[in-house]
Amino acid sequence: MLMMVIQAIFTLLAVLIVDVVGRKPLILTSVGGCCLTLIFNGVFFTIRDLSLLDVSHLGVLPLVGLILFIAFFALGLGSAVNLLLGELFPANVKAKAACLMNMIFAIGMFVSTKFYQYMADEYSLVVPFFVFAACQLVGFLLCLKYVPETRNKTLEQIQQELKREHRGVVPTQ
Repeated sequence: MLMMVIQAIFTLLAVLIVDVVGRKPLILTSVGGCCLTLIFNGVFFTIRDLSLLDVSHLGVLPLVGLILFIAFFALGLGSAVNLLLGELFPANVKAKAACLMNMIFAIGMFVSTKFYQYMADEYSLVVPFFVFAACQLVGFLLCLKYVPETRNKTLEQIQQELKREHRGVVPTQ
């Protein structure tokens, strides 16, 4: 219940601030925050598993990390990405792009769930946190380089910017 409330609050916050802050900054904040919370939990479990410090009295910290992860996810990755998708593609391919994105998302969720359990069982609970944090870091860098800001821009302006910045990688039709 708590997780759903946190997700709802931060999704609503994203809706309220996305036009003020912009899509790209919101997504970058989301990805960066998710990365940091995964590192936080990975470090906590590393310290616990290696008995570097007595953290038995700090058992609430992984829950705090999880709550922050959900908040950061809802702030951008869970909301602004769909908005961005709707603004990047012309009407004639928007439905296909949304379908493809949803399929990739579903496959990614399936693989990450199976990967998490396998890595936690075979190696340790720490490994998936750091692997997923590394994936978030790669996502942050890719977003920083390739995702355009679409706030207050027409489809034509966005397409021209993509064509100019990425030498025609994204077709306009």
